[in-house]
Amino acid sequence: MIDTDKYEGHTPAPWKAIGNGGIEAHYSIAQVLPFVSPKAFDATANLIADAPLLLEEVERLRDELDKQMGYIEWLEEFAPKAGE
Repeated sequence: MIDTDKYEGHTPAPWKAIGNGGIEAHYSIAQVLPFVSPKAFDATANLIADAPLLLEEVERLRDELDKQMGYIEWLEEFAPKAGE
């Protein structure tokens, strides 16, 4: 489980991606502007750094939801109904 407390106070959306996208391009993946509070700066930097972990967790939860929905559908089809 990911500790989301470290994201509390992050810079709110919307965010935008900036870059030229070229294969040989060298540019920052993300930049947290220094005009935010130190807490917001740290929280936003933590959120950016953990984005791959958060995406992985979203994908894991989607897979788990699909499994659970499949189980529910199976139960609805094959499990005896109460009172039958």
